[in-house]
Amino acid sequence: MRAIIAEFPLGKYIGHYDGRAEYVPTPARVHAALLCAAAQGTNALDVDGQLAPCPEDLEALAWIEQNPPTGVVIPRAAQSPEQQIAYREMG
Repeated sequence: MRAIIAEFPLGKYIGHYDGRAEYVPTPARVHAALLCAAAQGTNALDVDGQLAPCPEDLEALAWIEQNPPTGVVIPRAAQSPEQQIAYREMG
């Protein structure tokens, strides 16, 4: 079995869509994050003053496109007992 495993730097997922909190990232958000990381992340290359994905990232993205996921597994999670009253604008 092959899998993409997301580990969150803060130990929890913080995300929102249309102003509402997301329980887990959607497959579309994961795909967008992978594309953004390839184009602008720490592995991106400087090509004539512009950032560009490195060959390894391009290979990984091509593999993902050729082998789309057949499902999503959501791990056990605990909700925070605190009630959120506001969300910070993330961009």
